Amino acid sequence: MNDAQGPDDKPFVGRNIPWDAVEQQFLRVLKFTPLATLMGGKVRSPSSSTPYALVDIECPRLETDAVLPIAHREDFRVLWQLYEEVGSDEDIEILLTYFPRYTGLLRLVNAVAHLPKFVVAAYPRGSLEQIYAALSGETPLKDMPRALYQHMPLERHR
Repeated sequence: MNDAQGPDDKPFVGRNIPWDAVEQQFLRVLKFTPLATLMGGKVRSPSSSTPYALVDIECPRLETDAVLPIAHREDFRVLWQLYEEVGSDEDIEILLTYFPRYTGLLRLVNAVAHLPKFVVAAYPRGSLEQIYAALSGETPLKDMPRALYQHMPLERHR
């Protein structure tokens, strides 16, 4: 594996794929590879320069699957715990959305507290396709469960 590619020669977000290409996109987690551990409620990382995990992702707006580094402790904790609960359930998929920018009061809090960058949740299998069908206008939002669109950009809610 070279520096620019992730496992299995997939492009790496932050190297081959710019972060803004996945910003506010729904990403299906295909594989969660922890590089840190969670023991006794504490995250233990091998080093400060190593991401906590690598996540293979799928996104309809990307040309190919990719590898996403998880560099925030709380993002890692949520993913770890979610995988412990539902990781092997065939009827569930884990979606995450990248929100790197905070506004208003949260922007000030983030400057000090370094808030998580991802919204992570478990959804029924097939939800990614339903979300992108709604975003493209193929499916009315009123026909979708609220949980599937609560984090969509506000202009699409109207």
